[in-house]
Parts: sequence; structure tokens; C-alpha cells
Amino acid sequence: DVVREPLSVVEALVFQRAVGRARAEIVDAGFAEGLEAFRAVQWKRASGALKRALAYEEEGPRAAQIRYYYGVTLHKQGDYAEAARELELSIAGGAERTIGPDARFYLASAFELLRQTDRARTEYEKFASTRPTHPFAGVARRKASEISARTAKAPHMPAQCSALTSAKSSPPTAAAISSVPFIARRPVAARHRGGHARRGPR
Repeated sequence: DVVREPLSVVEALVFQRAVGRARAEIVDAGFAEGLEAFRAVQWKRASGALKRALAYEEEGPRAAQIRYYYGVTLHKQGDYAEAARELELSIAGGAERTIGPDARFYLASAFELLRQTDRARTEYEKFASTRPTHPFAGVARRKASEISARTAKAPHMPAQCSALTSAKSSPPTAAAISSVPFIARRPVAARHRGGHARRGPR
């Protein structure tokens, strides 16, 4: 039998650095592939690559950037609950201030399509007030007003009845899903690496 000797301090340090480099390479490759697919509007391929990258880097500024792109790809594929989760984490991680200024708009849209109208209206209003010159700001204000109008006209129902009615409602139509605009963003990390990533279609 082979007896394993404990690693020395130097050996342990070398091993940890090697593991760190390997993890970073996996994240770099996944992020690069995911971003390429994102710009090519290949949502399924993009989400798979970005998910692999997140498995090795769950926290930090770059993880927030990855979560932004991952959240948008999930939204485009109709997984609004998971999209909302990833977009909330990306915003909390600062991605909204760097590569994803429209992250809150997609978050609001996900809430709206999940029929969480109060949360959707709040996020639409917050987006429009903090990004008044963004191309989506007008859409956000209109959607917030429409939600407010629908809420004002709807008859009052107990919370339980409202939840049951929402659960029985039909899923969003293809037209509703396709109405959400799309802007691909260039990550800050890519700019610092020499600008290899290019802007996607606006």
C-alpha cells in the first residue's frame, strides 16, 4: 500500500496556487464562450457556458458580471424565476454599475411575467428614476403606469384568492416575451484584457 505523506507548507502552497489557476482558467473559458454565444443570440449555449463558469466563481465582481449575462439568457429562454434570482444577485454584486445598466429592467420584466406585479412596478419605477436617459426608461415608465392602472381597476380579493387566480392564469404569450428589448453589453473585464470582446447588437 502507498502511504500518503502530509504535504509540507511549501507543497501545500504550490498545490493551492495550481488549483486556483485551474479554476480561473475554467471560469475564463466559460465566460468567454458564454459571452460569444450571448452576442450571437444563442441563449441555450450561452446559459450552459455561463453556468459552468459560475460553478467555479460564485462571488465577487466578475461573478456578478457573469450572473448578469446568465440572468438575461434565462429570461430569454422563459425561466423567469431563476432569471430574477440571478439578476438580483448581479445587481447586489455591482453589475448594474458596470456592464449591466439594464439588469434592473430585465429583473422588473421577469417579475411582471411571473405576475409579481408589485415587485415589477417597484423595479420598473426604480429603473426609470435611476436611468432616466437609458433607451429602456420610457418603456419602464409606461409599464409601471400600466401595472398601476390595472391594479387600480382590479377588484379587491383576499390574498389566498389572488394567489389561486394567479396560479390558474395562462402563461405569458410569445408576443409578451418577445416584446422585451435586448442589448448586449461588453464586460469591464474584457476591456481591461485588451478589448477582445466586441459589442453585440443594439
